Amino acid sequence: MIDELNQEFALIFAGNTPRIVWFQPNGSFKLISIEAFKLLLANRHIGNRSGEDLAEAWLALPDRREYRDFTFDPSSDHDPKLLNLWHGFAVEPQFGDARPALQFIFEVICRRDLELFEWLLAWMAQAVQEPNKKQGTAIVLLGPQGTGKSTFAELLIRLFGPHAMSMNSADRLTTHFNYHLKDKCLVVVEEGSVLKRNANALKDIITSPRMLVEPKGVDAFEIENHIRVIVCTNESNALHAQAHERRYCVIRVSDEHQEDHEYFDALYQWMDNGGIAALLHFLKRYDFSRVNLRRVPRTKALLEQKQSSFSPVEQFVWEALHSGVWPNGHPWTSPVDRKWLLDAVNELARYPSQRISPTQLGQQLRAIFPALEETRPSGGGTRPRLYEFPPLEDARKRFSEYVGQPIGWSSPDEPHAGPTLDGTK
Repeated sequence: MIDELNQEFALIFAGNTPRIVWFQPNGSFKLISIEAFKLLLANRHIGNRSGEDLAEAWLALPDRREYRDFTFDPSSDHDPKLLNLWHGFAVEPQFGDARPALQFIFEVICRRDLELFEWLLAWMAQAVQEPNKKQGTAIVLLGPQGTGKSTFAELLIRLFGPHAMSMNSADRLTTHFNYHLKDKCLVVVEEGSVLKRNANALKDIITSPRMLVEPKGVDAFEIENHIRVIVCTNESNALHAQAHERRYCVIRVSDEHQEDHEYFDALYQWMDNGGIAALLHFLKRYDFSRVNLRRVPRTKALLEQKQSSFSPVEQFVWEALHSGVWPNGHPWTSPVDRKWLLDAVNELARYPSQRISPTQLGQQLRAIFPALEETRPSGGGTRPRLYEFPPLEDARKRFSEYVGQPIGWSSPDEPHAGPTLDGTK
């Protein structure tokens, strides 16, 4: 009876609180209190009904199954006194035809962009070969429903099995009560947006090597964080991305097979008939060493997300650089009255918290243009403070450096054409 209990239960210290791990037939477990454990076994005794209480006897045994804490170690090289939550992949790798998945990723997800395809394939291979070594980057897939975003996520969900999960809101990924994340290598956020309120918490999940797990009613405990994140959404403003964003690979998925049920049915049939095992075999052997996974591709879709997240100052400068003139009609190269610029920027503020002071205006402008000069004309009376910006060509170059990727600006003689995201008219 004691041996049976050691197979089904274990004592563990979750944080500073002793708890009972109740292992389930499907490989999962429940974390219950000692009182609940005793209640569960209250009708079981050693010997007859008047014999020793089985729960009390097991708790008193020196060879009861017990652990000091949890660990989540895909390398399986861990202290045996720590309960390892890693159970391996959902399938065994098996040589087979991985081309249906690779063709889908190249043509649909990457829109036949070879450089992007190589980076994404390396990201997948590294996640499979080194699940315990995060690169600190995440995937964001944009596009209408039915284009294949979720199908890409399904490929990896089926690889990681119990170590993957899908959710319909970033709020559930960044919530305080995050016990459901304790043993996850992959989390997919479906048809949601990463709002500003989620942004910092999500960045922490993407980059931090450890995370604090907070079950309800149980002391919080720390564990290794091996979570990779994929966001699939049809929202145009899917991501709160700062100008210097370096964590997100943002991809606009092709719509060439949108609602093409025959195409996707064939792909899922391939998955159901050994395709996932073949894909795992391929990824396990794929050489990703030539790709820098910490440098995400600077896609047009990433620039769009940055632009939609601009502060009022960034947005105002962006639009002026587009046209080559300030909104009051003055040429870009003419000195700009600081008070006029401050009032114009604050008019763009959508919330009171976005309104800034003259000092903050100067700080934000110098973050974009470090050599920005502030002058005050000589003469009597009230003398306004003026900003003198770099020449238009230099300013556009500096703004491109500020956002971390090239921008195709309009030519000076076509002020209303506006810049494009790929350098073309």
